[in-house]
Amino acid sequence: MVSYQKQEMVITVQTEQAASKKGTALQVEWLVKQFFHSPFRSLQAGFVKLYTTDDCEGAILAFALSIQLDPVFGRAYVNRALAYDRLGNVQQAVEDYSRALLLNPSDEKVYYLRGLCFRRLGMDREAMADLKAASDLRYRPAHDFLKSIGMSS
Repeated sequence: MVSYQKQEMVITVQTEQAASKKGTALQVEWLVKQFFHSPFRSLQAGFVKLYTTDDCEGAILAFALSIQLDPVFGRAYVNRALAYDRLGNVQQAVEDYSRALLLNPSDEKVYYLRGLCFRRLGMDREAMADLKAASDLRYRPAHDFLKSIGMSS
């Protein structure tokens, strides 16, 4: 859930992960002047939180805001999936990778990442289908992975 009150310049974001982990909603205040009209800026803030400070929950919030501002911004789904995966919420990561693939069905890296998540969930048929799709789209890590487990693409 993402809500905003323009007059107070506050945006509140709640994620299922945060609610289930802490039992209450995670609330983050954002300066609307900086992020309100720019899903790309929210994406950038998420990058900083995820890759610089390793603040996965903060990154998820920033990516959720980016998605709220632009629901067809595929990179926000991919990066939010990476953050969910780092937190161990593999099922939520799969859901976000799936949303990203609906927006860009030729993204070989997302097939690869979702395939690895499926594999960790024990969903071997889905994992192999995604890894093969990534390999067929010429994503070298997928090809190498399939080769390493005795599968050829």
